[in-house]
Amino acid sequence: MRKNNSLKITLILLVSVLAGCAPRYLSQKPEPEVALIRIALGRGLSQAEVQGADTVYLSDREHSAAIVPGQSWKLLPAAGGLMIQTSQGQTLGPIRGFVRIYSKSSFFINQREFSGPAEVRRAADNGLLLVMETELEKYLLGVVSAEMGRGRQELEALKAQAVASRSYAFTKIGASPGAGYDIEAGVQHQVYDSSRDVPPLIRKAVEDTRGQVMTCDGKVIAANFHSTCGGRTALASEVWQALDERFPFLKSAKDDHCNISPRYYWQDTVTAREMLDKLFPGQSQAKIRKVEVLGRSNSGRVQALKISADCGDTVLYKDKIRFGLSASPVLSTRFELKVQSDKEGFVSSIILEGSGYGHGVGLCQWGAIGMAREGKSYKNILKHYYREVEIKAIY
Repeated sequence: MRKNNSLKITLILLVSVLAGCAPRYLSQKPEPEVALIRIALGRGLSQAEVQGADTVYLSDREHSAAIVPGQSWKLLPAAGGLMIQTSQGQTLGPIRGFVRIYSKSSFFINQREFSGPAEVRRAADNGLLLVMETELEKYLLGVVSAEMGRGRQELEALKAQAVASRSYAFTKIGASPGAGYDIEAGVQHQVYDSSRDVPPLIRKAVEDTRGQVMTCDGKVIAANFHSTCGGRTALASEVWQALDERFPFLKSAKDDHCNISPRYYWQDTVTAREMLDKLFPGQSQAKIRKVEVLGRSNSGRVQALKISADCGDTVLYKDKIRFGLSASPVLSTRFELKVQSDKEGFVSSIILEGSGYGHGVGLCQWGAIGMAREGKSYKNILKHYYREVEIKAIY
């Protein structure tokens, strides 16, 4: 970062600015005071605009610069790294590696509020990667809010979600040091709501279960969960290319409680054009001859779906079926298939009549809500969906 006296930018050594602020990750004996998690909030961003009501500091590996109140600076992709464009139109850089952002009070990046340190670096797709760092328990407030909904009144279901999400997050912390973050804020991992306005009941659920995780054979488990199982949860092998013996804590559980979900039953139509655009790009004039289910799992989920066209055949397997048929994901692979044909006998569309929403592995959120309404405790709920687990506080 180049010095520019006309802008009154103060450059100081990074070590003096960030003393005591370097990221520290949970070890096998975590301490709550330093239990930090790094969340990827956005990737492929074209810019990161930074501003704050108080002074905001930007640091690379060598220097630091201050953004005074009233100014708004932009971080942009540049050859080999990043560059900074100030409010006055000056350019600082290039910066290799990352820029760390922090302030004594909250600040904003792309109009999103941050209360703790953030980091911007180049992403693999040449855009920007935005990472937020916060305490694990604070992170869970945003996860439970997003995953279960802010209006939920079933405290035991919220507690079950808190323990499942804490367990899942714990297994991610420090697991991929080269990525620059621990976990993604989206359906790939866990949805996250960064709003600071957390409903009291969600705050209570997280506080009442503070530090609690599920373990199996002494190890914290990656506790998968989903919205609605549709009557029975799935084994990992039914959804992913996974060996069930590697996931002894996951089981296929009968669920009589998730029928309260608005997506317990559903119907969807996928047209031949949608399938061609997704599966055979550039072959919009082709015809689909046949769509057939080749196999089902014990929980009733489609394991293989074959689409035959005059330009070729393809088979979608397991969870790939949800994302491979059209631009819009199928809610669940637990469906029955009806084929609609045109007057020439080619497939015009398929009608899916299904139940459930999500991959179906682990905790069923709507099932947990139903169980909580019947008076079940969060521990009872968790042990219904996970096999031979121990629920204990690790800090």
